[in-house]
Amino acid sequence: MSDPSARDVGEWYDRFGGLYGLTMGDSMHLGMWSGGVRTQTGELTADEMWEELTRAQDSWTGSLINEVGLLPGQQMLDVGCGTGRPTVRIGAESGASVLGVTVSAAQVRAGRDRALKAGLSDRVAFEQADAMALPGVRDLRRSVGHRVVRALL
Repeated sequence: MSDPSARDVGEWYDRFGGLYGLTMGDSMHLGMWSGGVRTQTGELTADEMWEELTRAQDSWTGSLINEVGLLPGQQMLDVGCGTGRPTVRIGAESGASVLGVTVSAAQVRAGRDRALKAGLSDRVAFEQADAMALPGVRDLRRSVGHRVVRALL
């Protein structure tokens, strides 16, 4: 059996993205918990757990924004941007232009809608593409990793 193609992965997210949304919220990454991992279960309601997950995801995005230090006029490529919640926040808080790339058509639509609602569609954009086929990304992957590639284009 061969590895799935970018098209296969995109179709998977198009088909099952709603299920991921039920378990991961509208940010497709985990998060950063400031108090460590809770060892006991059952002490929070489902709504409280959802709020905790959202805070942890937002904490992770905030740390990324601080670490990268983008400035207005700079550009960033978000590889595997999902539905774009972190992508839009990065653009809003930094003033930079951000391009989110995903293999999922449904995620592109969600990201574009999110950027439009935030009034940022002039500098936060989303495209459906195989990020590994983009010029220079394959070389960057070796040294930077998967989630976000900072590129001053």
